Amino acid sequence: MIFRKKKYLPLAVIGSFLPDMHNFISIIYSLLTNGISWNSFVKAFVYDTTWFIANIVHSLGFVFFLFLIFLIFKLKSLFPILYAWLFHILLDFMSHVSDAYKYFWPFSNRVFTLGISYWEEYHHSFIFNIINITLFLIFMGYLLIKIKKLTKFEHKLFIFFILYLAINSIIMLLSPAPFEKPLFLVIPLFVFVIAILKKKKNHYIKDARTK
Repeated sequence: MIFRKKKYLPLAVIGSFLPDMHNFISIIYSLLTNGISWNSFVKAFVYDTTWFIANIVHSLGFVFFLFLIFLIFKLKSLFPILYAWLFHILLDFMSHVSDAYKYFWPFSNRVFTLGISYWEEYHHSFIFNIINITLFLIFMGYLLIKIKKLTKFEHKLFIFFILYLAINSIIMLLSPAPFEKPLFLVIPLFVFVIAILKKKKNHYIKDARTK
């Protein structure tokens, strides 16, 4: 939201989800080897290799290693990837408990946590998700108000956020925890409907002006 008008925004978006790419790879591998089912999806997160890679890419030491590589090969233009990468690690530190990462690997195997989880009911997941979704809606609302001034990339980013939240909704609906289910189902539908109505309204106004 803060850096949305910066030229390096696409790099920041890429850097924001790179630390979790191992999950996507693991999910694809599990679905291909175990068949397409919910159990295959769950199994993707229990592989030892997945957790080993997860601890590496969520380590501040690894990010510092990438920083040195970028610096040595004069790739300073790629630094925004690392900025977003660090922000991702910070958010994970604030939202993981039983599945917390080793943020100081390989210097330390100790796990640090604030006692807050985005998915564990006994670690304030409901309050965390309320805050998370509220911030999301504020961001989406701002984009809806400024919809005419969005760049092509911002339009794609807008669509990405809708799809992202919709996919999360499906996952949450299939998960055993009941409290997020209606929340994660209603919010993306609400945002998507507003986006469509807004688009149609602008289309009608444009047609009326043309006529």
